[in-house]
Amino acid sequence: MTQILSMRREDNVAVDTTVLMRLEVALGAARSREILGQACCEIIEKLTEFEVQLEAGQRDRASRLARGISALSAEIGLTELSRAGQAVVACLAGDDHVALAATAHRLGRLSEVSLDILLHNGAEKDV
Repeated sequence: MTQILSMRREDNVAVDTTVLMRLEVALGAARSREILGQACCEIIEKLTEFEVQLEAGQRDRASRLARGISALSAEIGLTELSRAGQAVVACLAGDDHVALAATAHRLGRLSEVSLDILLHNGAEKDV
């Protein structure tokens, strides 16, 4: 009899609160919140387009979008999400389809959780 095992992958997701504090000091609470909201929306848009381009085999476009997700994430303190975007870019530059599938999936998972944490003022959460 074949046994099917289910594996649960946990990613540590953290928000760099020093980045958030710098934004708040520089822009004020209301403006920094507005900027964070705009950045989150832009990350969601880029992630959606990334998935479309990846599915269509448009590796160059997908790479640019992943690079953009990584850069935006770093700017708003989502360091693990930024690293995940960089890993996707590296996989797109190579020819490892298995690694690309895994890193693209991780980018999606981390995006969802990281943005939720950021928008709800959490500092750290395990997925």
